[in-house]
Amino acid sequence: MNGSKTISAKIVVNLKLYEKSCKDKYLFENGQKSKEYTEFIREDIYFKYNFVKNFAEAKINKNVYSIDSVLRILYSILLAKNSGILFHAAGITIDNYGYLFVGPTGSGKSTTIKWFRKNFKNYKSYIELSDELVPVKVKGGKIYTWQSLFWGELKNKTVFQQGDISMFTLKKIYFLSGFNEKTQLVTPVGIKETVELLLKNLFWVVNSQMFANDILKTVTNIAMTVPAFKLYPPLHNDYNFVEILK
Repeated sequence: MNGSKTISAKIVVNLKLYEKSCKDKYLFENGQKSKEYTEFIREDIYFKYNFVKNFAEAKINKNVYSIDSVLRILYSILLAKNSGILFHAAGITIDNYGYLFVGPTGSGKSTTIKWFRKNFKNYKSYIELSDELVPVKVKGGKIYTWQSLFWGELKNKTVFQQGDISMFTLKKIYFLSGFNEKTQLVTPVGIKETVELLLKNLFWVVNSQMFANDILKTVTNIAMTVPAFKLYPPLHNDYNFVEILK
């Protein structure tokens, strides 16, 4: 991300298991309580982020999933420091515009990407962003998205080269809201409900109030700028995403 602030980090592989918890630590300066660092502890991860030094440290089990989890946490903090958020969503771009399909596990994110992969594989301007976590950023009054480093059930078919990640204007947001028995339904969502649904589907595991106001401001800006809809796909995978993207 151009102009992004960096975070120094140290990752140590460790076989020790930890109990699950999150907690914040504080400094007292001139009698005032101020944030120093926050910790995230899972059975396979110990993660610590120092707000004062802008430094992250992690101790993890020796497996790729623990490393992936730490990178997701680091990435979410870096985004939050730069008016961005990582959402539980599938994402695609067509004609240089981004579309998000937001929802929790089991809502149909990977199924959505499978449909696009089947029907748009020869479309030159079609790009897959992710089937699990998609980054979104507010910049200059506009909302942008780009290809994610993190995928779920499916594999990213793009080979990244340094400096080749393009940002796309986010055109529409669809909340995957369960399957409909007969036909595909699309209903518009107001700003207030959009904020609520986005907050329910953001990736943020650090239990800290440090970024709470910034995250809420970013989510509100997204909701006020990008049209949002609830999407109810048909049960028998007879999707027609071409029509709803118009």
